[in-house]
This record gives sequence, C-alpha cells and structure tokens, in this order.
Amino acid sequence: MSSTPIKTVMVIGASGSVGPPIVEALLASGFSVSALTRTSSNSTCAAGVKVVKADYSPDSLLEAFKGQDAVVSTIATFSTQEQIKIIDAAITAKVRRFLPSEFGIDTSDAKIMAVLPPAKSKYDTVQYLKSQESTGLSWTAVIVGGFFDWALAVGAIGMNAKARHATVYDGGDIPHEVTNLGHIVRAVAVRGEAVVAGVEAVGGQLDELFADGLFAWGDGNGFGAGVDVLDVEVAGLQGKAGEGEQGLDLRGA
Repeated sequence: MSSTPIKTVMVIGASGSVGPPIVEALLASGFSVSALTRTSSNSTCAAGVKVVKADYSPDSLLEAFKGQDAVVSTIATFSTQEQIKIIDAAITAKVRRFLPSEFGIDTSDAKIMAVLPPAKSKYDTVQYLKSQESTGLSWTAVIVGGFFDWALAVGAIGMNAKARHATVYDGGDIPHEVTNLGHIVRAVAVRGEAVVAGVEAVGGQLDELFADGLFAWGDGNGFGAGVDVLDVEVAGLQGKAGEGEQGLDLRGA
C-alpha cells in the first residue's frame, strides 16, 4: 500500500445533512475536494469544490473517480445499497481509500438489523468492503451514534422546543450515544489526512446522553415548563422501524 498522502477527495451526497460540513472540513484541511451529484441535480456546493455529474452507471462512476485518492460517501440510509457499485467503480479507478455512509449507529453488529431493518444495507456495505481488501482499497467506517446538535435543532431526539413537546424513552435514564456534527467532520478529515493504509472502524467523539440530563439542560436554555411529555417504551417500537416508524418526534420541525 502506498504511503503517499491523500490529496484529492470526492464526496458523494455533499448537499445532504452531513455532507456540507464534511466538505468544509476537508477544504479547511487543505484537500482538493470534488462533489459527485446526479446528472439531474441542481445542488450547489461551497466555493472551491469541483462538481462532477454522473448518472450512477458504472462507466459514469468510473470516469468520476479517476484521479481521486479517496471517496467519502454520505448518501442517505435508504440509498446505501447503491454503494456496492460505487465501491466497484472506486476499485477500478484505483481509489485508495473509501469511507462508506455509516455516520450513525454501529452497524457491524448484525443484531442491530432486528431493531432497525434499514441498517442492513450499511452492514452489507461494510462486509463487502472487507471482502475487497485484497484489491488495495482501504476503508474507514466512522461510527458516531446520533447527530446531537442537528437532531436537537429539528426535534428528532425527543425534545421539540418549538412544539413544546418531549418524548422520553424507557423512563429517561437509559443512555444512548451522540456526537456533534463538528466532531464528526473532524473525524473524517483526520482519517483522510493521517491514515493512508489499513482498514478500520472508528468512532467520533461519542458522548452518552440521558433524557433526564437533557431536560435539565432544557430548563436552563429556554425549554421551560408547560411541556407535553410522552413516555414511550422502546420495546413497543421494535418492528415498526422497517415500516417507516422510527420513533423520532419531528412535530413542529
């Protein structure tokens, strides 16, 4: 494996939730950044980013990846099955490093699919990357838990200040892992800069979040009293995720 530093990085999904801050972090770290968009897309990117359009056919992906040292995929969860053909094109184009669209819970545990069926395509992607390690393509899966600051802003972690509604899961004293977007993007930039060989699964700066502690934070940040609180048992939500019910309260977002 070459020890030449990674200089050129292409981001897939650069206009989504996590894509733009990743692009900004890569630019700030001195990488030459390109963004892959669909031929039909009118999405715009930050100044200094080269926009490359493709119809996601194998030939168009191969052409897009030529000259790229690394590819960072931030495509949406329900499109992650497309990453297999993306990986194949990256291998053919001699891309040296691939970051799949993980950026969430640890999908390396096969049991997670029983709770969250849409995670299967992410699990399958990592297994496929492992099977292709002999080609010379290294990879990094960045595991971050929930996007804390983003989710709080849109009311997706149980507290919705705009609607004055809160959803508490299992009594509010069960911890779950979260990471701020700033920590996520720094993890991506560091992996591209410092790691040019090998395979790994890394976590961002994970913090444990308790609903009880979040309520205490809310009291000091304008959430105040008079909030409609719904207590939900997680066991009752299992099996509904595959039907589109993810247990996230987005009212008033």
